[in-house]
Amino acid sequence: MSFRLSLLRCALPMGLKLRMLDELARVTAEGFATTAPEWPGRSFAARLTTYAGFTTAEAGRQEASGDDIANAAVKERLRRGAVGLGAGVRRRLGLRQPEEALAAWKLLYRQIGIEVTGEPGGEIAVTRCFFAGHYTEPVCEVIGALDDGLADGLFGGAVLEFRARLTGGSPCCRAVLRLAGHKG
Repeated sequence: MSFRLSLLRCALPMGLKLRMLDELARVTAEGFATTAPEWPGRSFAARLTTYAGFTTAEAGRQEASGDDIANAAVKERLRRGAVGLGAGVRRRLGLRQPEEALAAWKLLYRQIGIEVTGEPGGEIAVTRCFFAGHYTEPVCEVIGALDDGLADGLFGGAVLEFRARLTGGSPCCRAVLRLAGHKG
């Protein structure tokens, strides 16, 4: 396993968590062609709740527009921005194997209240999600473009396809993670 990833699994400094959330908010704002939210203070929990409200409002506004072309463009910008985030993490942590990328993905998501289980190149389940208490299913579908892009960047080529969502009433989110070069 990557040495840097091993270190982060032991302890993820709060300053790094705050910077990562700042970067996620920036990429999300760019995807929606707006400005990032103003943080209410230094508390990570308060910032995460603000981010949830921000994404709920922006994705809800986009979905309500009924403009399928604009909706597709937003999803593509969100995905593209998240690919860059994932690729940056992959590079900085020196991730080489799909198992390392999955371990990093689980670690990153755990920081924002999301529990992921599964195998690289197979079935993925989200058993707990902080955002499920904030999102409707259509909002979750828009924001899912971030998940797909992050997976693509972290794994060096992947597609994440959701089949069921907590926000749609399922007991957990279910998705298939297809790695580049795999039929899966």
